[in-house]
Amino acid sequence: MNNNNIMKKFCKELRLSACLNTIEECCDSVYGYITGEYEVNDLDELKDALLCIPDYIKEIREILEEIVDIYEQEALDNE
Repeated sequence: MNNNNIMKKFCKELRLSACLNTIEECCDSVYGYITGEYEVNDLDELKDALLCIPDYIKEIREILEEIVDIYEQEALDNE
């Protein structure tokens, strides 16, 4: 495993973590609103939070595919 692949995977893992954190924040906001723990002046804010989740899920899938590609390339390089 070379340092370049380690850095590539690390950067992709950071992107993955950021996407997951954003989804969690969106869900927490909506859950907080539903349970009455979080007040919003504009319901469009909650709508926007929910609407962004599919985009982040798509990005997560793409990141995971990129990470798999790196691992597959490493396996080929080690043969």
